[in-house]
Amino acid sequence: MQKKCRSIYQVARLYAGYTQESSAELISVSVESMRAYERGATVPPSAIVVRMIEVYSTPWLAYQHLKMSDPVGQRYLPDIDFRDLPTSVLQLQKEIADTNSVSREMIEITCDGQVDKHEENGWVKVHKELRDLIGAALAVIFAPLQKEKPPVLAHRR
Repeated sequence: MQKKCRSIYQVARLYAGYTQESSAELISVSVESMRAYERGATVPPSAIVVRMIEVYSTPWLAYQHLKMSDPVGQRYLPDIDFRDLPTSVLQLQKEIADTNSVSREMIEITCDGQVDKHEENGWVKVHKELRDLIGAALAVIFAPLQKEKPPVLAHRR
């Protein structure tokens, strides 16, 4: 059975508990536009995404919108694994420990102001740990504060 992939805009709306009709009215767009955004036929303009974020109370939508619709976001923003707040905090603590484990290597590699050819593999490892740390920190920032399920977002590549 094929699983239907929901867009980030649909996930945000459903997460907030709105119908397409009520959210279209609150965001001041047509229901047809809302449907087009949610099925991926068109990418909503930034002003509309800002309204969605405000109406749905979903600040994570800003990050996901940039991550999925902007070439810079697609290439340079780290992935975030959206979870509940306690799990996100634990993951952040793990990533802090992992980053601490490469701290000495980071200092050794960069103390001369450059990454030499023989240091490149070590720097790739440091870079990965830093990206993981940043993703975990953002997951804490975007985690829901109430005892509610975090949004389930599919990673599109």
